[in-house]
Amino acid sequence: MKIALASTNPTKLAAARAAAFECFGEEFELVAQKSESGVSNQPMSDDETCTGAENRAYNLRDILPGHDLYLGLEGGVERLRGRWLDSGVVVALGRNGIFGIGRAVGHTVPNQVMDMIFDGTEMSDAVSRIYGTNTVEDRDCSIVITAGAISALEFYRLPTLLAIRDWEFNSRQV
Repeated sequence: MKIALASTNPTKLAAARAAAFECFGEEFELVAQKSESGVSNQPMSDDETCTGAENRAYNLRDILPGHDLYLGLEGGVERLRGRWLDSGVVVALGRNGIFGIGRAVGHTVPNQVMDMIFDGTEMSDAVSRIYGTNTVEDRDCSIVITAGAISALEFYRLPTLLAIRDWEFNSRQV
């Protein structure tokens, strides 16, 4: 199974590798390549986040033809009952055009972080400034904001796994 990931982010790469291993064992090859999302740097709705994930997968298919599966991962935030939640969507696009989708669990994003995001600061930079984190490991927004309840790797691993399984299921339906 040849898989292409539309990101070179080390955390997203580790999440994709873990999910692919759960699905395919050792029988996969994973390459990482940046791909444009076509959405804002910080998507502010579930729809925009999903569009970014789709665009990354489809754009990567154009950049790197010949793979069996293309993974587009996009992080964003969404408003729910007056709170902001961290959001993530993964699209698994097969070379046959069939796709699967998975969605990350949402955790709240503190208002202080959101204020900085509204001012144009990336979430990881906002979290670093507010909470005094500065190493790569400390810049894991999910683990900092949730006090260790979930890491960014796990935040993306599960929806990647779900997207791949959804793609497998949908592929059997044709």
